[in-house]
Amino acid sequence: MKIIISHDESPFIKRVSRLVKKVDKNIEVVIADSFSALITACNKEKDVSFIISDFAILGKEWRKNLKRLITASQGKRLVFVSSVDDREIVNYLMLSGCYGFIPSDYDDETFSIALSLIIRGHEYVPPIFLHGRRQKMSSPIDYRLPDGKFLTPRQVEVLELLGEGMSNKQIAFKMDVSEATVKLHINAIL
Repeated sequence: MKIIISHDESPFIKRVSRLVKKVDKNIEVVIADSFSALITACNKEKDVSFIISDFAILGKEWRKNLKRLITASQGKRLVFVSSVDDREIVNYLMLSGCYGFIPSDYDDETFSIALSLIIRGHEYVPPIFLHGRRQKMSSPIDYRLPDGKFLTPRQVEVLELLGEGMSNKQIAFKMDVSEATVKLHINAIL
């Protein structure tokens, strides 16, 4: 198995390389120390299984560069490591087809466990991003419609997530339903 590790700092590359070898000593590591080197490695190394990259390598135009990387990676599994703690960014990465997200502040043991799961074929996202604190649902009286009817609890949840600026796809991911179900709830709300 071959893995590309991408970061612009040597200590990160050394740490991730060491932890990858700890999971499986037979893994071959290819290093990319910039975004352009990562794109080049994706195009050159056809037998790569994973790309483990620091999120910051994508730069300020991270959405645009993520699309470029996904195109260049040609189906290789993308895993990002970062100190980013923004649930919306992590959701965007996962909905874009990334295979995992590992916080850079994980200790070596936790980091190794996450890597091990990913290398064995499982997606990995920290539990905090999957099971974040849920706000208590408002009572239906707060959502009385003009005709005297009330919104259902799921409709209220969709409405609140729309109010937070989430897209239908993000809401579907968060609620663990299809995007079509979210659209049905929105139509019922309207």
